Amino acid sequence: MNQFIFDSFTEAIVIVFSENRLGRITINDSRDSDQMQEVITHIGISGAIRGNLILKTDFKSAARLVGTILEEMELQAADQDSFGELHRTAMGEIANQISGRAITILSTHKIDCHITPPTIITGRKITYQLSDSDSSVYKKIQGRFGAIWFALGIKNS
Repeated sequence: MNQFIFDSFTEAIVIVFSENRLGRITINDSRDSDQMQEVITHIGISGAIRGNLILKTDFKSAARLVGTILEEMELQAADQDSFGELHRTAMGEIANQISGRAITILSTHKIDCHITPPTIITGRKITYQLSDSDSSVYKKIQGRFGAIWFALGIKNS
């Protein structure tokens, strides 16, 4: 069951990145990143599945990701050299889209879940660990924007 859940979230990543025209991505298993984390986005999962989804990256990759999305919408951030409110909102929206799409996939298999609004944490050299998880998966998503690490922890009922 957990593998199906993990696969549903991986499928959601592929769909969301494609829908947002973020170019070709690769997704590989990766326990964690070696580089400094400066942006962490968290979404809680409740219902038939209890757990946490986390996206972690550096400011540069997050800004490139948001810039690519804005370019596709023919928009431009007011200040492309800083990581501001627009960037935080966009990172939360990407996490929201991924978790929402995964929950939709799971619901077609009669697995009823809910997600919390995203929490975005920014800073220098920050860390975040999945807590209280019985099983977890860690992925590295790479594309023209740089790299984002995805973590999903599930608590078995």
